[in-house]
Amino acid sequence: MKKFLMILFALICLLGLVACEGRSGKDFDKPDDLYTFEATILEIHDSYFLVAPEAGSQEANSSDKIQVSTQNADPSAQWQVGDLVRITYNGQIQELYPAILPQVYKVEKLPLVSTEEVGNTSTTLKPGYYYLVGEYEEWTTPYVNINFDDNSFAFGEGAIISYAEHGSFKIKGEMITASTQNTTFVFQIKDASTIILIDCGNYEAFAKYEGSAFVYHSEN
Repeated sequence: MKKFLMILFALICLLGLVACEGRSGKDFDKPDDLYTFEATILEIHDSYFLVAPEAGSQEANSSDKIQVSTQNADPSAQWQVGDLVRITYNGQIQELYPAILPQVYKVEKLPLVSTEEVGNTSTTLKPGYYYLVGEYEEWTTPYVNINFDDNSFAFGEGAIISYAEHGSFKIKGEMITASTQNTTFVFQIKDASTIILIDCGNYEAFAKYEGSAFVYHSEN
C-alpha cells in the first residue's frame, strides 16, 4: 500500500510539471498584454528605425531615443525620416542608449497633423523667431524661425551667419518635427513661448544645442 501511494504521488507531480510547461508555452506564443505608443522616426536603417517617443509617454521617460525592429512594420508604407508611427510591443524596454524594444508586434504609419491644428494642442505655439537662451551677442544668437503661413522652418547660428538649415515642419501633440536639407530636428513645446531641442538627427554641427531652450522673441 505504501509503495502504491508513492507511485501515485510521483505520477501527480509529473502531470503537474507537464501542465505548467504547456501553460508557459501558450503564454509566450500569445501575449496577453500589448502596449502601444507614438513616436517620430529619426533614422531609418536596414532592420530597424531609431525613433523619438512622444513627450510625456512612459517610453519617453525610459529614453528619448528607441531602436525599433522593422520586421513587423507595415510593408505597404513608404517610410521617411520625420514620419509619425504607432508602435505595438510587449511592454519590455532594454535600458540601453538608445533603448531597444526586444519584441515589436506592429509598426504603423500615422498621418501627420497639419499646422492648422496647432490650436487644438494643449499649448498654442506662437509663430516667429525663437532665440537660444544664454549669453550671446545680438547678431550671433542661434535662432529657430517657425512660419505657419507657408509651413517653413529655419535653424541658424546667428543673423550675421549666412548659412542656416531650411525646410518644413509638422506638429504632433507637443512635438515639432522639422525636416531640412541635411537632417531632421525634433523639438518639444514647453509652453507657448518656449521650445526645447531634443534631437538633431545625425547632424553634429547642431548637436551642441541638444537639450537647450529657445524662447520666442517679438519683433515689435
